[in-house]
Amino acid sequence: MTSNTSKNKRISMLAEFYGSIMLIIIGAIVTVIVSLFFGGLGFWNIFGFVMIFAGIANIIYALISEKLPNPNSTLRGGLLILFIGLACLISFLPHILLGTLQIMTLILTLIGVGVTVIGVYQGFKK
Repeated sequence: MTSNTSKNKRISMLAEFYGSIMLIIIGAIVTVIVSLFFGGLGFWNIFGFVMIFAGIANIIYALISEKLPNPNSTLRGGLLILFIGLACLISFLPHILLGTLQIMTLILTLIGVGVTVIGVYQGFKK
């Protein structure tokens, strides 16, 4: 029974990994199409960047959760907040007039770092 559970967990992780790869590919396609349409990078690329960074966050979560004795949803949420904050920060970076959005996404990124650290700490607790 244990090997069946382990096999199901491995299949689930592979499906999540390939789903994350597809999310990254679709995000890259959206980013390129929007960049070609608008003539460069900018805040209009936020949708593609968020898809790319969410896929990266899911892959990192899968790698970290294998090492933790107690993986939890706080870690997944923290990683998603962190990487979506980074995606927003990158897309708003070229626009100086969007300073308020830059500050908000910097705060979002810092919150993501905090929640990720809490998730890792909770993963080691019993």
